[in-house]
Amino acid sequence: VGNLPMTLFTDTNDLAAAAGWIANQSGGWNTDATVSFLKNVAANWEFENINQILAAIGWVKDQAGSWTADATISFIAELMGGTVPIDHIDYWLTQMGIVDADLRRTMTVTLVYTMVEEGNMDLANVADYVYKSTLSAWMMAAGDPDAQSILRTMQAIGSMWGKNNAYDLGAAVNAHGSTPTNPSTWAGAWTKHGMPSYWAEGGIINSPTYGLVGEAGYPEAIIPMKDGVNIPVKWVNGGSTQQGSTDINITLEIDGAPLDVKIKSISGNTAESHRVNLVRWGKQNSEQRQPV
Repeated sequence: VGNLPMTLFTDTNDLAAAAGWIANQSGGWNTDATVSFLKNVAANWEFENINQILAAIGWVKDQAGSWTADATISFIAELMGGTVPIDHIDYWLTQMGIVDADLRRTMTVTLVYTMVEEGNMDLANVADYVYKSTLSAWMMAAGDPDAQSILRTMQAIGSMWGKNNAYDLGAAVNAHGSTPTNPSTWAGAWTKHGMPSYWAEGGIINSPTYGLVGEAGYPEAIIPMKDGVNIPVKWVNGGSTQQGSTDINITLEIDGAPLDVKIKSISGNTAESHRVNLVRWGKQNSEQRQPV
């Protein structure tokens, strides 16, 4: 059904009847068969005008049950395909009558992800979209609700690819987009609009930044880089607040070969110099173990 020629159908009523029959036979409007047929229609049917397109989108949404249903999102994403610039998603959502900010954000993120996954959009397009949107938010008055909504959408898009803070998002845009940008400045947009940037995955900042730390539930280190390059770390008593001896075990991998590193007897308030034994994993208790 994903490859049926559109010449088999005379008008949108024929298409609707066919879609209904496929949904009935396959078990619903969000089945693979129904979605495949709807995507075929979206990609190949020659709609007369934008009103007919919007009517078709609304009809699919009603049949599928919601704006975020698989059938609805797939149909809209295929309509956009490679012909509608990503910047126009906001325009299309407005034409569809989507005014709720949370719903717009959910649909934008899902549409972007769907189009990338289906090969109708590449990461360069996404990066340029994120750059332009973040820049537009930065230029708005501090605390502007529209700017905050834009930044939440950009943050949600970044999270789909594991870019969970402003620095990482800026780094991805710099790597894939057409406009060079300094990732260290990106948190400033969030700070300007009173929105925290998240740092559970780390990052680098170089100006006053409103951020949320410790949100992941595990310990996080906040370390100054006074020369902009080095991270000064003094490990006192093995990182413990207690006096006495402690063993520190560190597991490393070099070229895929696990190693065991043990630093012995760091005690008191001063870390004395000690030998560091690099021991191949599995031989730490073996007589064949040799210090390096």
